[in-house]
Amino acid sequence: MKGIYLPWDSIIPAEDKVTGCAVIAFLIFFSYVIVMNTLVPISLYVSVEVIRFAQSLLINNDPKMYCFSFM
Repeated sequence: MKGIYLPWDSIIPAEDKVTGCAVIAFLIFFSYVIVMNTLVPISLYVSVEVIRFAQSLLINNDPKMYCFSFM
């Protein structure tokens, strides 16, 4: 019953403990990334896009950032 929720026994090398630990660490890390990816709220994405849009408007309307030598 041990480890039934982690079906990784077939891809973890048993003969080398260091390689096996590295594979387990790799799998746990990316499993954590996948789980945490679903927990980021949609409002964060919306607010980031609004901020990027506002900053692009500020950059486009800044006359000091315009280079007249390329004309």
